[in-house]
Amino acid sequence: MRKKFLINIVFLIGLNLLIKPLWILGIDREIQNDVGNAAYGLFFALFNFTFLFQILLDLGITNYNNQSVAKNQSFLAENFARLGALKLGLAMVYLAITLLASSFMGYSEQAIALLYFLTINQFLLSFVLFLRSSISGLQIFWLDSLISVLDRLILIIICSFLLWGNITDSKFQIEWLVYAQCFAYSITLLICLLVVILKAKSFFKVPSIEFIKSTFHKSIPFAIIIFFMTMYFRLDAVMIERLLPRGEYFSGVYAQGYRFFDLLNNFVYLFTAILFPLLSKEMSKGNKVNQLVTFAISLLSISFVTLLGIGLFLASYLIEISYDDVQPESAKVLSILLITFIPMVVSSIYGTVLTAGGKLKEMMVWSGVAFVSNILLNFILIPIYGVIGAAIASLVAQSIMATSCYILAGIKFGSFIPIKVIAFMMLPIILVLSILYIYLGSMNNIQIFGVLLLTSTLLLTGFVARSYNEFKLPTINNTRN
Repeated sequence: MRKKFLINIVFLIGLNLLIKPLWILGIDREIQNDVGNAAYGLFFALFNFTFLFQILLDLGITNYNNQSVAKNQSFLAENFARLGALKLGLAMVYLAITLLASSFMGYSEQAIALLYFLTINQFLLSFVLFLRSSISGLQIFWLDSLISVLDRLILIIICSFLLWGNITDSKFQIEWLVYAQCFAYSITLLICLLVVILKAKSFFKVPSIEFIKSTFHKSIPFAIIIFFMTMYFRLDAVMIERLLPRGEYFSGVYAQGYRFFDLLNNFVYLFTAILFPLLSKEMSKGNKVNQLVTFAISLLSISFVTLLGIGLFLASYLIEISYDDVQPESAKVLSILLITFIPMVVSSIYGTVLTAGGKLKEMMVWSGVAFVSNILLNFILIPIYGVIGAAIASLVAQSIMATSCYILAGIKFGSFIPIKVIAFMMLPIILVLSILYIYLGSMNNIQIFGVLLLTSTLLLTGFVARSYNEFKLPTINNTRN
């Protein structure tokens, strides 16, 4: 099981390393530099606003479908047509409620026009994720990996022409990004739909009332968990835009630091996207999964020393070389969010364990606690500390979720990290960061980054060496036996 996980995650991460950093740190960053913090901040706030009612768009159907297909592949053929039709019905409700809610927010005509297309994009993306949940549930991870980068690849091509192709005399407009997203998501959806229809051998079918009730009974716990977790990931930008003078501009300032955190979050999501169906299948058979969980968290922890080092020593430098309009707060936001990455990893991995193991009530309670904490802290801290307060609120919310998920998963499924593994994670972090702090005055930024990168490379090499047996092929004699 660990071998299957490692092979698929290496392929998935390899593909995403080629595409997503180019999009997030290259194209998307250049778009913000071109349009300015105010215009991009408005887009960023509206984009996050579309997540507020996402619970209506899915109601947990995607996660329920992913887990059900992983446990029993015949579930796809039996239920895809009705679940697809149900998703379309929920999309209509989501579009109506989101646009209705926006009318009470006092947005400008430009903002409303952007929001209209962003809600459509959110529907398209949600349907793509629903279709991908069937593909990954069937354990066709290589195909899911290819589809996971398709929309970004299309966006890179379109936006590169708009930015540097000299096909227009005007500067890049933020509306162009939204239209390009709509096109990219539509193409990706059509390809996913074709694949799943061929696998399910069915199209859309109007579901019965009994089927809807039964589905919602099983899927709504997933929906509540996703709603709470989405809120404390996405609410910050909306509250900054609403609570601060020049809110659109400062939402853009927050986005400068958040962009790097979002890139890291994308890679953690890739881990959980493969981990969830694997865990669901194994746990449904009564198999223990503690080794796989420790394996996943150990692999992700290799990045901790580099990210913490960048957050503590190189955040200002990274922001300065990335953006034209730089504010001091951006670097502080980045520092706090890079620290936040550690509890985010823990909560994502161990939250996946709890969800796959059916401990949905516990996940609902603690994700709700994290959500409420995030909202309260944002209301208190944003008016006082601005965008830095929003970053602190995220750190606290993620830490609450990480602590609760780790303890609960350890108690319920025996997935506590062994002491020697914790030591292996912590020792390089303490040692390297202490040395850098002592010699900070005599090192330049490139040297500091070189030390951090070398440390992570050595840790990765050691991890691969210890995991070598996962790749060993059976001998000819063993195969014959």
